[in-house]
Amino acid sequence: VRIELTTGATIPFGASCDANGRVDAIQIFRFLLSGTLPTELGLLTDMQFLVLPQNFIGSTIPDELGNWSILKNFIMQDNLIKGTLPDSFRSFGELTNFDCHRCDLEGPIPDWISQWSSLTRFTLTENKLTGAIPDSFSVLTNLEFIA
Repeated sequence: VRIELTTGATIPFGASCDANGRVDAIQIFRFLLSGTLPTELGLLTDMQFLVLPQNFIGSTIPDELGNWSILKNFIMQDNLIKGTLPDSFRSFGELTNFDCHRCDLEGPIPDWISQWSSLTRFTLTENKLTGAIPDSFSVLTNLEFIA
């Protein structure tokens, strides 16, 4: 698959770059992508949007993705993601939309998600999560949708 990188463009499919030529978005819907998320994605420190829903991406989420301090959307719904959310995700201070609906995540919902002060949508239904939604979520005053 060839992905065209375009400078300063907003595109619904593929990848885009900011005005400095740095990758800031990858969006590939229902493209039968399989395999794992490479740790090298963490080197794309200007990433704002990772939108890869309805593919066959498996394994765990690499810790290196926590390098995306300006990430706004992390959408991996309907994939084969396993394990827990990496602690490195604490740094997602600008995240507005997090969706790992129908993956294979397990364990408790981390309390540190309450640090995502810009969060408006949070979806983790149909996983293997344990426990309740942390009480600390009450500080997420921008949160409009949770499932």
